[in-house]
Amino acid sequence: MTQSLTRSVLVFVALLAASQSTIAQTEVLFSVSRYFNEQGNTSYALEPIVVLDRGLHAWSAKPWLALSEPPVFGDDEPYQHFAKKYLAQGKSYQLIFGGGKSGSLTIKQELENEVRLQTDIKVGGYVYALASDAKTLGQAETVRRAPTDSEKSVGLKLAREAYRKQGIAETALEQIKILNLTAVDIDGDQSVELIGSFSIQSVTTSFGSAQIIEHPLFMIMEPKGEEWSAAFVSLPQYQQRYFDYRLPKQYLVDYLDLDGDDIAEIITKVDHDHLWHYKIYRRLEEGWAVIYSGGGGGGC
Repeated sequence: MTQSLTRSVLVFVALLAASQSTIAQTEVLFSVSRYFNEQGNTSYALEPIVVLDRGLHAWSAKPWLALSEPPVFGDDEPYQHFAKKYLAQGKSYQLIFGGGKSGSLTIKQELENEVRLQTDIKVGGYVYALASDAKTLGQAETVRRAPTDSEKSVGLKLAREAYRKQGIAETALEQIKILNLTAVDIDGDQSVELIGSFSIQSVTTSFGSAQIIEHPLFMIMEPKGEEWSAAFVSLPQYQQRYFDYRLPKQYLVDYLDLDGDDIAEIITKVDHDHLWHYKIYRRLEEGWAVIYSGGGGGGC
């Protein structure tokens, strides 16, 4: 199923649920990242990831949660309405990091996404955070840290196995780069999982010349007793295209229990050249699955 079809199905399900239910509240989940402004100074930006509609079914007391895309940045009426409501100067949101509340942020200028952070968390590079107006989110204990040496070895071992399955040459496997590797606690069992982004380069001949191809890898890794396994692997396969040697890279934004089942969802950012979007993963009985893909800039 394509991303566009997946999104259409999710929107249809959300609308069907809403038509037979009562929406109790609407919340927004944002990403928080660091950038450097035109003067070269450090700034922080807020970007909407997903709109969360919560409500009750007419036939059940069990609450429901529907995920939908925020309006795309621009001058159109939907975005302007959204910006006036959620990007008003002085509006504050709670900052979420490692699944729990970790401070707050404030919109610096009307209808702009630049924010002022009130936190000890160091956001920057591949380290993102979340923000939301949802008071019930971020109730878990914050767990998010750099990996130990042994956890780093586990990540590299599983990354090599994933690359090997795709046919990457053995000589290249020692050149794996860890872009980001983070220890988290998805289900609050005091045992960490690992979420990692890796990269490796290979050389291919295309249109009569040698081209360097970067192979980005994203993995969710879970302990199984004394052993570890790759619970989810995303390794885009290179397809020869004229002057297109860039494959989408995926990074952890953070993790957060969105639906109240005590198992956190994982939120990631997918970068492809100058385009980007977000994904949300949920752990199902058969494994991790994408339940949302959208937001960002330039399309998916």
